[in-house]
Amino acid sequence: HNRILIVEPDVTYGGVGAEIAATLAQEFVGIQIKRLGAPLETIPAAMSLHSQMIPNKEQILHALTSEW
Repeated sequence: HNRILIVEPDVTYGGVGAEIAATLAQEFVGIQIKRLGAPLETIPAAMSLHSQMIPNKEQILHALTSEW
């Protein structure tokens, strides 16, 4: 199975990950693409809160092991 997980520290809507996903989908027929990013909310300026918005190890592992 050809699978890829694109993780980015920004929202997935209209970001760099979207362009990567679109390019891969055009180039590799049948590839399964999953994207993980920050929630579609305002990113806080405080670093302690900002770091909670960015995908962490647990979220990445869950995305990799959950149903595609």
